[in-house]
Amino acid sequence: MDDFSTIEIAASDWRCSIAPELGGAITRLRWRQSDIFRPAETLSSLAADPRAAACYFCIPWFGRLSGELDRADSRYAIALTCPVAEPDYPLHGHGWVTPWNVAEIAPAAAELSFKHRPSPNKFPWAFTGGLRFRASSEAFEIELSIRNSDNDPMPFGLGIHPFFPRTADTRLKLNAKRCWRPPDGPLTTTPPELTFDEERPLPQRSVDETLCACAPIATITQRSCEITVSSMAVHKHLFAPADDEYFCLEPITQLPGKFGADRLAPGERQSIRMRVAVTAR
Repeated sequence: MDDFSTIEIAASDWRCSIAPELGGAITRLRWRQSDIFRPAETLSSLAADPRAAACYFCIPWFGRLSGELDRADSRYAIALTCPVAEPDYPLHGHGWVTPWNVAEIAPAAAELSFKHRPSPNKFPWAFTGGLRFRASSEAFEIELSIRNSDNDPMPFGLGIHPFFPRTADTRLKLNAKRCWRPPDGPLTTTPPELTFDEERPLPQRSVDETLCACAPIATITQRSCEITVSSMAVHKHLFAPADDEYFCLEPITQLPGKFGADRLAPGERQSIRMRVAVTAR
């Protein structure tokens, strides 16, 4: 039996299950009878590997963290965050492997939070993370936020990591002007196989690259519906393993492998949002 629980929100055709104790992850997101995100099999599988989530959240960095972090005159080594997923580098921050508190719950909305305090081998700045979920007749919306609770400027990065079902009929449309291959680039013009100005299938090879200078709206066409994914994040990371039954299109605030360029002043808050709408075909 699972030792964890979920909270449920719903409105109109939307139903969402969230596991606050398991990184605030979404375990299932449904529109009518369709799974818009790939559902988690069980809470036990999610507890064993957070990548089993339908959608998880990356805070205070996205991707692999290479090397130590500098604060004032000190250097801080960060312990692995999820060895089952990445045995060599701290991956995707602390949020996805940390229990979140339920701050507010309503029939169609929920708000979660967690407070991070520096400790040995963890991120050496204090911050507060926030998650907001809202379902309506028009869309399902997510906001991930971070507030610097420390006394010094703090580097940060945020990412929303949804898993979309992928079939032979899946098509993607997204305008992006540049492409970044982690961890070192270079930042190049988007190659033809990753150019989705017009609706097209995903490449047959495995993709783990960032599309940059992106338009706010992407569309994912499936057999039964069209999914519109909206985010003002100018970077969208495309993770699409070859021959898998899912892919990820992830709004992010930082290029993977380039953590530290963006900083929050003490007390400053930043957020990233994603809106998902669906039209039947």
